[in-house]
Amino acid sequence: MTATKTVPLKRILAVCDLSVASTNAAWRAGLLARDHGAWLRLLHVGRTRSSVAHGKAALDALAWELQERLKIAVLPQSVRGSFRREVAAAAREADLLVLRSAQAHPLRDWLRGSHPERVVQACRRPALVVRRPATVGYDRVLASVDEGDDAPGTMAVATALARAPAPSMLFAPTADLLLARERSLLADLVVIGRPPRDAPMGWAPRTLSRLVLAHALADVLVLPALAVQPLPSAPRVDIDTTVAD
Repeated sequence: MTATKTVPLKRILAVCDLSVASTNAAWRAGLLARDHGAWLRLLHVGRTRSSVAHGKAALDALAWELQERLKIAVLPQSVRGSFRREVAAAAREADLLVLRSAQAHPLRDWLRGSHPERVVQACRRPALVVRRPATVGYDRVLASVDEGDDAPGTMAVATALARAPAPSMLFAPTADLLLARERSLLADLVVIGRPPRDAPMGWAPRTLSRLVLAHALADVLVLPALAVQPLPSAPRVDIDTTVAD
């Protein structure tokens, strides 16, 4: 008996601040859009009219290159406003949020609201934090599951993003154990669950996600916790499973 699981991934949002790291994240989002038949939205948030205009020109050029090389549909948008508010609003219409990892000045990113940890906390969507060069797909994927997570869902997402058929799995690991396994496997991608939004800040899975985001060498996909009630404007993120003999 074999099981076939599909994960809807049709709308991808890549956050671009025009840095080299965010451009790399956009290319990773483009590769995923190509592999999953999704369309890609590039979002830049500026504080002034001139920064918005500069962002629009840069995103238009990046969108053209992504379209030409990957043959995907790309919508570039540069808007003026609060970074966290605009990203959170755009993420509500996406199946996957893609953003760069923390940069050389994490405190400055935190104060501006662009630090990956703050963005992940603000959005109830799967969030991929990109650190590795976006050149090929994910071959070595490591998934972490806990008692409060949807283990089958986590594994289905990990399998959907991996080029290899069987991602590795760790059950309820500590951050040190997960990071050690990531390095021993030379993992390209680590997939972890996220605790409920009302969980205490010191709760173990939340601490795990923070430490992994800070210290992993691989890209990190943080999955949202199972919602008690569905979000009014959320796209479908449940997993359709069919079983065939």
